[in-house]
Formats: sequence, structure tokens, C-alpha cells
Amino acid sequence: MKFIDCLPTWISKCIKGKSVCEIRLRNNAVVRVNVAGDWWYCDETALTPSVTNAKTLDVLCDDIVRIACNNSIYAYEQMLAKGYFTLADGSRFGVAGRFTSGSVFQEYTSICIRVPHCVSCATKEILSIAKDGNTLIVGAPGVGKTTLL
Repeated sequence: MKFIDCLPTWISKCIKGKSVCEIRLRNNAVVRVNVAGDWWYCDETALTPSVTNAKTLDVLCDDIVRIACNNSIYAYEQMLAKGYFTLADGSRFGVAGRFTSGSVFQEYTSICIRVPHCVSCATKEILSIAKDGNTLIVGAPGVGKTTLL
């Protein structure tokens, strides 16, 4: 399943064709979308920079999580206990909400969807250096080591 198939139709229409990096959904709150590093809001038909024109999420995050899990929350239970799960398209759903005493979600109140995207890099050059043995990749946090791998 693709992340866009889990969203209400009006959100899918707003983000279609955009280079979306992240989508933040909260029960009864406006929908925030990160497109190429800039934050936007969804209105009825498009993205808008103004929160005053934004539409409030009209479905519960519980429903979106159920759709993303193909109505099988149990199959995703171990991942959900960690606070996230990954779909087949590589998108990652970070979830938050209220827990029961057994560390199982009772209710999902917010979702942060991280959308994978292609990052161009010097893959050929790195592979030509690494072809004869092991390679150590070192760098500061947030510079793209995991993305490279």
C-alpha cells in the first residue's frame, strides 16, 4: 500500500504531484505538509501558506492507521509499540496517542508521515573506492550517512 492511499481524498488531491517530505495529521486540527522544506496547510483543494484557510482533519487518526495497516493492527503491533511503522512504499508513519497499561495504543491522536524521496549523490564514486574491501562512512549527525547507505 502507498501512503497516499491511506489519506482522505481531499488531502490526496492537495498533495498530488508535489514533492512532499512530511505530513502531520492530528485529530480535529489542520493538516500540515512539508514540501521541499517549506511548511504548507491543506485547504479544500490545494496547499496554502495561510493557516486561516486550512481545513481541519475530518477523520480520526485511528481510521487512517487502520487503513494503513490493512485493518490488521495486530500484524503491526510490535512496530506500533515502538511508535512507528513502515509501509511497502517506504513511507514511515510515526504515531502518538493514549496508551493502555500494557503499552498498547488505546487511541491514535496524531500521525507524522515521512515520505521517502530520491537523493542524488556520488554513488558511483563511492562504489569505485569501496569495491576492494570494507568502507567506513563517518560524518556528523544529519549529514546523510543513512540516506547514502
